[in-house]
Amino acid sequence: MHRNKNIYFYLAIVLLVFGAVFCVLFYIPFYSIPLTAVGASMLILGLVCLALSRSLPTISPETGAMLLEAGMENINALIEELGLRAKAIYLPSSRTSSGKPQALLPISSKIDIEMLTRTVPQRLIVKFGADNENVGLLVSTPGSMSPDLLMAETVPGAEGVESSLEHVLVGILDVIDGVSVEQSSDEVFDIKLSGLRLKHSNTLAYQWLGTPVASVVASIVSEVTDRPVTILEERQNRRHFSIRLGAL
Repeated sequence: MHRNKNIYFYLAIVLLVFGAVFCVLFYIPFYSIPLTAVGASMLILGLVCLALSRSLPTISPETGAMLLEAGMENINALIEELGLRAKAIYLPSSRTSSGKPQALLPISSKIDIEMLTRTVPQRLIVKFGADNENVGLLVSTPGSMSPDLLMAETVPGAEGVESSLEHVLVGILDVIDGVSVEQSSDEVFDIKLSGLRLKHSNTLAYQWLGTPVASVVASIVSEVTDRPVTILEERQNRRHFSIRLGAL
């Protein structure tokens, strides 16, 4: 990605220099309006290229995907060693000591929901209840962004969820074209994403944590509603990628 930035920067310099020369050379001595307009166009293109060189991300998408896969392989190893078979519970930043949304992977499906109202300590292996089965892994996921980036809306219900999803997935990450949210009850959210551009492989971690885009969606919904949520179902067809979330 730095190579692409350099290309845009050097192109901007060339266009700005030649554009300035064209404007001065053909307007003052020759008063040629068409050639002066060409120089002005080169100046505009140069400014656009300069802006592009500053707006591109610092690392390439391939590098980001490589880092994500490396992290998922480590989580896969932990899941296999501990034999975890319960769906991840996505906690909002208000329930974690780290101050950011994280996912809790319980070792048992028997979960004391009341205990999740407390703040979970910042450890890899955490105990979140009085029962010995209330133990799990607390991990960061692709959705573990800062609450400011998630832009938790004060608007309640599906409207606030949809606004935050659109802000992050369309406006910041640019991984989808559009999103719609339906809230069938106080606990269930049905989310449809159109134009999904983020691909993923089928790994063990994704079976319990959800795919990367579902992980981001779950973290956002958890943050907006300030409630733990789980990914109930993921479906994909030719038009939409559908995610059903359940709030606890």
